[in-house]
Amino acid sequence: MTDHRSGNTQAAPAEHARETHTETERIILARRSVRRYKKSQVPGWMVKRILEAGRFAPSAGNCQPWKFLVLRDREMIDELSADVRAVSARLARLLDYRGTGSPGKRLLAHLMIRLKPRDLHPTPFGAVRLIADGKLGLYHGAPTVIIILKDVRGISSPELDCGIAGQNMVLAAHSLGLGTCWVGFTKLAFQYTKKWKRRLGVAYPYAFANSIGIGFPLGEPDGMVPRPQHPVDWYEDGVCRTLWAEGADRELPASERRRIPDFGDKSQVSPGIVSVDGKACTGCGLCVRACPASSLELVDKTACMVPVEHNECILCGACIAICPVGAVTAVEPPHFSGRFKEIDRGELAPPRLFTGD
Repeated sequence: MTDHRSGNTQAAPAEHARETHTETERIILARRSVRRYKKSQVPGWMVKRILEAGRFAPSAGNCQPWKFLVLRDREMIDELSADVRAVSARLARLLDYRGTGSPGKRLLAHLMIRLKPRDLHPTPFGAVRLIADGKLGLYHGAPTVIIILKDVRGISSPELDCGIAGQNMVLAAHSLGLGTCWVGFTKLAFQYTKKWKRRLGVAYPYAFANSIGIGFPLGEPDGMVPRPQHPVDWYEDGVCRTLWAEGADRELPASERRRIPDFGDKSQVSPGIVSVDGKACTGCGLCVRACPASSLELVDKTACMVPVEHNECILCGACIAICPVGAVTAVEPPHFSGRFKEIDRGELAPPRLFTGD
């Protein structure tokens, strides 16, 4: 393959790629969200390189509808985290539809689910309760935070463009040996208080889009872990065939679209499940500390899942990736019925290396 700008001839990578994942693929497939960081600060030059990767992200019409804020002040990050926890506590008291409560409270929660279904999905709302209880930190000790603001005047979908810029930054950070974690819950401080808009100078046309915690990870949390397969409709030569996950639900039944599942019924709501090989487990506890949902515990120096009534595993894969002896494996992702029912998902599978047509 010839680079016409330089005149250099480069070896075609196709044959090598048949045998192993490329470096770019490995960065994408092995990256994990990191929730334990070393205290040492990220060098400024690394942060600037990460921001530069975000600047070169594609966007609709090349309008680049974003602005980046960098927080490296420990007291400011801790104060922001405390404010998000306070808002989370109020929301949990008012809207926790997952446990028992008064009929009026449950009616209000169901109304809000219909108004804000993405925010009140069981997975993020479960995290809100964990944040409120102090079991889940916001930035998990990350010494640097990048806040992504969107220009609401942006064409097409500025939220998507900001997400692409953020993914560029996350992958660039990973390639530099850093860990990252997307933290969308920061929006609670911008939606329900005026303090942080004033303090950070956020005014029209900018609004909060997302944030990323960055730091040097504790342990080795990266790894290629299984994820559900999704069916792909492949059109070629006048024929459509479905690849993978053929048995998955492809449509949400009308009877399920408005129904809120009963979280006391495990046939309607079941958490994720991982398996721990007791013979291989060394009892190091890394998986327990890495779990954002507190779904693992040490019993007799062996990791295991907490009792099912307390299990809120979302199968994020953090425990699987961080285990130094490979004792933790994925078994089942969480399942929900009603309006939160997952569709277009098949069996779990690790990253696959396709070498043929």
